[in-house]
Amino acid sequence: MGAYSNTIQLDTEDANIEYAMMCGEGELIAYYPLPNNYSQNQSEYSVCRIKNDSLIGETLLKAKEIGTQNIHYPFLHYQIALLDNQYFFISVLSNELFVYEGGQIMPGYYVNIPENEPSEDFIEEHKDLNFFELVETLKKSNIGLGITAIESSSDYLFMSISNKSTLIWDKKRSIQISDIYDPDLKLYSDLLLSGGVSDEHLGFLFCRFSLC
Repeated sequence: MGAYSNTIQLDTEDANIEYAMMCGEGELIAYYPLPNNYSQNQSEYSVCRIKNDSLIGETLLKAKEIGTQNIHYPFLHYQIALLDNQYFFISVLSNELFVYEGGQIMPGYYVNIPENEPSEDFIEEHKDLNFFELVETLKKSNIGLGITAIESSSDYLFMSISNKSTLIWDKKRSIQISDIYDPDLKLYSDLLLSGGVSDEHLGFLFCRFSLC
């Protein structure tokens, strides 16, 4: 139980927050899903700060010129992660890792993924498709979904690549794994999409190979 402090109002255009994380003193970084028939967000990320009795949002990263039309469905599952006191962000249909520095989100790292990224022309041409139609079109065009989830432990950053594999990175080296075995579910799945990561659930199995 705690003591009531005060009530903070949020403007309507800032209310469709899917995920948020505190970054620094009094700064709330908010992620918004792609625009759809029910909400028209101009931002993919905003920083929200308290002003009087309101929480005011300021765009950090504009939303792509694409939507999910009549379906409210996210491309990204986990959008923000913290590693070594640095905040990392991912964007829809992108292979880039963005970082938050000096009150801004900016490109920080590029992940070399074999699948292509969609061009601005491709996005413009297919902006009227709904989510499932767009995903199918991306597959047929050999275009990946980019980095679709990001999480961190104390030492590693984990990235889901097109919901198919997991890239594990410690800012120096990286390894990509296709899937993991979950003994509780008795099946193989993507590391992040199976329920997240934590230090106590990570381990390595060293394999020995012999040549005949």
